[in-house]
Amino acid sequence: MNIIVLGIDTSTAVSVGLARGSEVLVSLHYDDPRAHAEQLMPLIHRGCEEAGIALTDIAEVAIGVGPGPYTGLRVGVATGRVLAHLAGLTPHPVCSLDILARQWAGVDGEFVVCTDARRHELYWARYDASGHRLDGPNVTRPEDLPKDLPIGGPGCLVRGLTPTPGSPEHLDAGVLAASWQAMPDVGLEPLYLRDPDAMPRHVRRSMLNGIRDLNTMRHQQTGDPEIETRIKQYEMAWRMLPDAWNAGSDLCQRILCCLKKNAGRSCFEASGDCQ
Repeated sequence: MNIIVLGIDTSTAVSVGLARGSEVLVSLHYDDPRAHAEQLMPLIHRGCEEAGIALTDIAEVAIGVGPGPYTGLRVGVATGRVLAHLAGLTPHPVCSLDILARQWAGVDGEFVVCTDARRHELYWARYDASGHRLDGPNVTRPEDLPKDLPIGGPGCLVRGLTPTPGSPEHLDAGVLAASWQAMPDVGLEPLYLRDPDAMPRHVRRSMLNGIRDLNTMRHQQTGDPEIETRIKQYEMAWRMLPDAWNAGSDLCQRILCCLKKNAGRSCFEASGDCQ
């Protein structure tokens, strides 16, 4: 039976795909590395609308778990895990570089795919002609990549490399949705490959409290409703930190509440109803 599969990846941009069996129904891509949280759920809803299905029709959830930068990657992994949990499904984690390799058909011999790791570095892996991963994922400077091999992926142009003609320019979550069974399960732990550039948790919480207090004072002075919305968004982001990712966490229950009460709206739009 051809079931509906949702594919999610935020290791680079925001990518959402839907497939019925091996047939890609929808593939959506939002290329803004700073808009993962704002765009992911609306993109999922849009994909369902374009495919003519309901969110409840999804029978499997496949998630690209990186490697990728800390902030964007955690949004996709957390959202995919929550959606799978709410539907009583087991999420299927896949290395994001494996998806890019799957997209690159017809390569003669070994090849390399890469994505931007920032800090003037690249995430990369090496594959054989069939798309089987031989090395990686790794994070290095561009000059340390394997020499004399075809190379592709969204990291090339960012780091001054010339991609091989025909190589994938961006990750296609439709391919993830249609082909996840052909790619190895790498576990649900996000593939950061290095520690995030972040301050200790208690310092972040203290800083967030200060920002909240300043915003509250400003809201009392002006009555601007956007300030109150901003406070709630900051708190939502705080609750999405890694220790809130467990499938039975309070975050999951909040999103469950939002999805049940607000069908047709994203859980981020509806978050204020589920406090």
